[in-house]
Amino acid sequence: RSTLQIPDIPVQVFHLAMEGHDMQVIELDGVEVEPFTVDELSISAAQRYSLLVEAKNETDKNYAFMAFQNTDM
Repeated sequence: RSTLQIPDIPVQVFHLAMEGHDMQVIELDGVEVEPFTVDELSISAAQRYSLLVEAKNETDKNYAFMAFQNTDM
């Protein structure tokens, strides 16, 4: 398991995803929350998240960690 801390991003809307993995949101803006599962996370400016990711025990493939900005907003 790995915990990822996502700092506040100075763009309007930003998306994060990890190929083939679900992520659990465990903290929002410094406040612990009841964990909930997402396959993609949309982050607005000034939001902070902590995520828990359970890595797959497979070495035959690399998994992309993707981050992209929504330019339509």
